[in-house]
Amino acid sequence: ALGRDDLGRIAPGCKADLFIADLRKLHIGPVIDPILALVHEANAADIDTVLVDGRVIINNGRHTAIDHDWLLHVAEGIGVKQRAAIAARDWKRRSEPELFAPTFPEVM
Repeated sequence: ALGRDDLGRIAPGCKADLFIADLRKLHIGPVIDPILALVHEANAADIDTVLVDGRVIINNGRHTAIDHDWLLHVAEGIGVKQRAAIAARDWKRRSEPELFAPTFPEVM
């Protein structure tokens, strides 16, 4: 349709974006139609591999260009700052531990 030989097929020198999803999971159930299962039942955690223009972007469910440990560390730091900011603006003047009480109290 576009008149380009490098699109629409999987071959050396051709541009291709591909993904591999694992549809053999209990939350998906029996797969009669893989497209319907992918659209209606699968989620991001079911994506195993993603290739963009021949480069592996996701491998074993993890982004290959992201330091996951560093990103989690940054996200946790942002969460700490957000909790403090929320407590500082609480109209009932509740403390951070009151607003964000742990599910289980610390034993030690």
